[in-house]
Amino acid sequence: MADEERLDYTRKLLDDVRFPQPIPPDFDPVAATPEQLAQYGLPLRPSMDEAPHDFARWEKMVTELKGMELVRPSFKVIQRDVTSRTRDRYEAQKWKKTNWAGAVISDFVFNLVESDWTVPRPEPGQGDHIAWYSAAYVGLDGYRMNSDDVLAGGTGHDYYTAKNGFYKTYAWFEWYPAYPVELEGFPVRPCDRVFCEVLGDLPRDDKKGAFFIYNYTTGKYTSLSFCAPPGVGLRGDSAEWIVEGEEPEANFHVVEFDRCRAQKTNRRWYNLSSAATVTSTCEDGTVCTATIQDDETVIVRYGGARDK
Repeated sequence: MADEERLDYTRKLLDDVRFPQPIPPDFDPVAATPEQLAQYGLPLRPSMDEAPHDFARWEKMVTELKGMELVRPSFKVIQRDVTSRTRDRYEAQKWKKTNWAGAVISDFVFNLVESDWTVPRPEPGQGDHIAWYSAAYVGLDGYRMNSDDVLAGGTGHDYYTAKNGFYKTYAWFEWYPAYPVELEGFPVRPCDRVFCEVLGDLPRDDKKGAFFIYNYTTGKYTSLSFCAPPGVGLRGDSAEWIVEGEEPEANFHVVEFDRCRAQKTNRRWYNLSSAATVTSTCEDGTVCTATIQDDETVIVRYGGARDK
């Protein structure tokens, strides 16, 4: 796909972005309808009866949010030589197998995926370059070969050699084939603890999506709703917890995705008990591995160069 076409898709996506209203002091999220939760940009409520532990964590978080700052960030398009995936089947297969590592569930139709993690501090990766890149995210539709979209959001961690070397960390979201978009003005720093959720509106509307991020460390959050780029719709055919590295990949050390959950369109919640892991091996020799530690945790490690 031509760069200009992707840029046009991205402009249309950003033109449609909507921010939620601030949470009123007297708002009761436990008694709220799903529509009211969406109005204030809050994550969906787990069932108190079917998932009591998840409900308790959700209740604690949304109660905290009532006193936190809602940020309305500005947008910066992330346009590099290679970003995310391509529609070409061969290239999609290459993307899937070589430059991301993590956990995937692909046996059902999902409407939501979420997780907590700690933002890593990036360092230079392999080779002699001017920059290295990595991103941690939760996503939908990134695994199946017949999927032509990716709805994702998370944190980026880049390292640059200019000015004696410096790193950059930031929040971002994406609905491919639009470009990824940085959320400028939403602070994300190494060692910050974040919660991210990507949400669709299946089965009612495959053109609607949303991204929510809460920085536990700073007490700030933001929530965005938007429509799909032209010509694509959410399939929900996979849920992913991923660290992706555009080559050259930054050394992110370790990202531990905790409280990994995904929700089917029938509102049933799933953890990692049925997930598969994916290991990345980039062309520059960088290897990243994923290990499922328990039903809610997958650990992704940067391993450096593979053995020759």
